[in-house]
Amino acid sequence: MSKFENPRTVLEALVHEGALAEPALSRARAALACPDAAVEAISFATARNTEDGLVFLELWNHGEFDKIRKEWPEAPDDVFKGADIFFGEELAEKAA
Repeated sequence: MSKFENPRTVLEALVHEGALAEPALSRARAALACPDAAVEAISFATARNTEDGLVFLELWNHGEFDKIRKEWPEAPDDVFKGADIFFGEELAEKAA
C-alpha cells in the first residue's frame, strides 16, 4: 500500500505541507485530533474475548449506537466519537 492510499495519511500530509487554507485546515486538524472510533470499537470488542464482542461490532457497523449504549454502558466515549453523528448532541442534552 502506498502512503497515499490511507486517507488519514493524505490528510496528515496536506496539513504538514501547508496545503490547506481555513476553514479546511481547522477541520483537518480537528479530524486528526479525534480518536479513530473504529479502532476503539475493535479494541473494546476484542478485549471482551467473547461472542458478545462480535455482536457489539455488528451493531456498531450498522450504526446501532443506542442499542450499544443500552447493552454495554461501559463502552468508552471514543467508540462513538466521529462515528455517531448525534454523539455531541447527546452530551449537550445531558448537561442541560
